[in-house]
Amino acid sequence: LAEQKAMRSPDREWIIDWAPGKGVDPTNRPDHKAYVRDFCAQLEASCIESLNEALAHEEKPDRVVDEAERHLRFADERDRKFDNKTAVDVLGRARKYLDAGNNGKVFVIWGKSGAGKTYVLAKTAAEAAARSKALNGVFVARFLGTTSASSKVALL
Repeated sequence: LAEQKAMRSPDREWIIDWAPGKGVDPTNRPDHKAYVRDFCAQLEASCIESLNEALAHEEKPDRVVDEAERHLRFADERDRKFDNKTAVDVLGRARKYLDAGNNGKVFVIWGKSGAGKTYVLAKTAAEAAARSKALNGVFVARFLGTTSASSKVALL
């Protein structure tokens, strides 16, 4: 005589004959196949319901904050890679510019591809962000081409 087991799915209790030596055997037992199919369908429905409920309560990202965070992450990644010794002089000048205040003057960094412009700007941005934070201020860095919203100068 086969042993009977009570099997529970989320919304139903099944009483099925335990297949000797196999337990649940959906390949050879139609009642076991129905149990597994029902259990999977109910589990899927339960997961979808749970995910939909979680998504309904999820906060929508703020596009401006998201954009700023991406640029700061970009600056942070470049800052960590900063080791270009030839850019140290330019970095010193950028620090002096920030320390003195800009008085309406623009600080421009230019050079050949690979010269370290992005690294200098990222290092400068990281230092300026740290200073702003220490003074309870706000610092915003924007890098052209970091995101789709910064792919054109007009969008910055």
